[in-house]
Amino acid sequence: MRCLKIFLLVVFIAGPTAHADEPPSWQPFSICSENQCFRAEIMPVITSDDPWAVEWIISVSELDSGEMLWSSSYLHDGYADGILSEDGRTFVYVNFWYYADSSVVTIYCAEERHTLEGKAFGIAHWQLEKTVSHHLWLTHDQQPYEFVGSDQLRVITIDNRSHLVNLRTGELSDSD
Repeated sequence: MRCLKIFLLVVFIAGPTAHADEPPSWQPFSICSENQCFRAEIMPVITSDDPWAVEWIISVSELDSGEMLWSSSYLHDGYADGILSEDGRTFVYVNFWYYADSSVVTIYCAEERHTLEGKAFGIAHWQLEKTVSHHLWLTHDQQPYEFVGSDQLRVITIDNRSHLVNLRTGELSDSD
């Protein structure tokens, strides 16, 4: 009984600040552009018993005509998320887990793919929010990322800095 009381006390105190890590679903998914004119579908191409060994593809089509605009291989980490530009030319996946030396932003276009590693954003390690097994790096105060015009992505990090990513080059073009 004493152990249960201690456990409940820890959960009550740590509950608001502790994060349980949800495992990835590894399911196909689709995302529509904000204007509802285009859809990106992420589907497996080659299946496997190991979810991380499955090969994935992204296909973007116009909703009215059903015409496919472009497709590309897709680096799926098991989470169904991303945003599609209003012209259907660009799909961006922003990982909510922070990795200093791995991709946290992946930009897909018909012609190419760009990635940015976590260290590119210059967040001090002590500012990252610790979960059970990962770190969070995006703001909680507002929408953490959005398209700015047709050629930039704004990413707001946990240290409340706004970063602009050039969607054509995949480089940080400005930050404050």
